[in-house]
Amino acid sequence: MRLSELEGRRVGIWGAGREGRAAAAAVERAGGHVEVMATDEAPSDLDRLDGCEVVIRSPGVSRYRPELARMAEAGVVLTTGTNLFFAEPRTARVLGVSGTKGKSTTSAMLAHLLRCAGDSVELGGNIGRPLLDLLALPEPDFYVVELSSFQISDLERGPDIAVMLNLYREHTDWHGSEEAYGADKLRLLGLDRVRIAVVNARDPRLSAAAGPGVEMRLFGNAEPPSIEAMPVRGEHNRLNLAAAIAAAGAVGVQVPDVHAAMSSFVALPHRLETVTKAGGVTWVNDSIATTPEATIAALETFSDQSVILIAGGYDRGQDYGNLGRAIAEHPGGATFIALLDTGRRIAASVPGERAHDEAKDLEAAVALASRRASNGSVVLLSPAAPSFGAFRDFEERGERFRAAVTSHVK
Repeated sequence: MRLSELEGRRVGIWGAGREGRAAAAAVERAGGHVEVMATDEAPSDLDRLDGCEVVIRSPGVSRYRPELARMAEAGVVLTTGTNLFFAEPRTARVLGVSGTKGKSTTSAMLAHLLRCAGDSVELGGNIGRPLLDLLALPEPDFYVVELSSFQISDLERGPDIAVMLNLYREHTDWHGSEEAYGADKLRLLGLDRVRIAVVNARDPRLSAAAGPGVEMRLFGNAEPPSIEAMPVRGEHNRLNLAAAIAAAGAVGVQVPDVHAAMSSFVALPHRLETVTKAGGVTWVNDSIATTPEATIAALETFSDQSVILIAGGYDRGQDYGNLGRAIAEHPGGATFIALLDTGRRIAASVPGERAHDEAKDLEAAVALASRRASNGSVVLLSPAAPSFGAFRDFEERGERFRAAVTSHVK
């Protein structure tokens, strides 16, 4: 379905956040009529969706909801803002970036490299700027689009270039199972219109998922670039940069001086973000880390330093065995402050009789860490779990950590 097909039709939108508001604006521009913007908090509005001709689902609403199946059976046309974006004709090429972790940073790096090469770029999607809002702007040379599994799960057409960074267990509550999550994520590589797939050579599952006739470009099969001036740390970010360089090359863009380009790259917040350095202690906000793999990567970034790790959050049933071993074997030594709900599970996964502290909330954890920290150590918030229940999202969790650090650390 294209936006032009919404003219004169009764449209319902499920979700009232950024994506829902962008969809409503796009429907109005197309001449459609927004009958209702429904949320789970208003059951009567959900009932009104049944009377719409078209329903646009926001990414936060699982495509597996039984209400959607009922609407489809009743003849309601179901679509998403992402599908509407990809259905529009354009001359600009689209580069889609996905993966369990690193997709926002890689998308931002890729957009930055393309701009440094002299191209006009619009960056959007899961990174925070709804795709339908981009259609109201002048068309650029390239769209760089971050795609979540929520957006890919029922995507009908793909980008010209599909980038897949990695695949770990995540979002099983939305998808229903680990297997469904993996299948929904990997279907990006086999979608119609994908010409080139840029995939991590370190995971053979990724290249195996590419559709017939899709050209493969690999990254991670050689030593990732080392950029001293790059304002993001860690081996995982070097791998993200390798993916961005490969994706730029896939559309024929060769960045003349990657070192110079990356020296002006602005790191995204809540991703190994240094909040402050005081009294010889570095305080780091890595609130984006919602999986054990992300927290392991954060620990590896500070391999030669003593780390006080603050972790724990919403229990999504993750396996913390590898994280427990990473804490126990951290070369610089690591101690652990456990937050609810998963903190005790993480502590139990650490081999041996290792003591840990528990804190009722972030403020208490920061206060405790400030007493424990010594010269040369790192206090690292890297939760290895989502923020549901305690915070609105990972951004709010990171902002609360920043505020607590500012309050306690002088």
